[in-house]
Amino acid sequence: MNASKIQSNICAFCKKRHIPYNNLIKMSQSGWPDVMIVYNGTTYFFEVKYGRDKLSPIQEYRIKELNKDKKIAFVVKSYKEFLELFEQL
Repeated sequence: MNASKIQSNICAFCKKRHIPYNNLIKMSQSGWPDVMIVYNGTTYFFEVKYGRDKLSPIQEYRIKELNKDKKIAFVVKSYKEFLELFEQL
């Protein structure tokens, strides 16, 4: 499974449960996480990495800024990891 497939699975998960989401990779400026989800009144961001992929410096900066006041941005390397994090939201 690659990063694109993981993103598709996350979006399908949200769509099936009527959870608002957006695949930001198709429309955002550089450095923003790939997927945005609004759940229980909070917006969460998920950066999907696969294999040896690593965060770029701008991605590290954005995630740090998003998490400044509250942990809302996450890096996931698998769909399973996303599901485990989602259960804790």
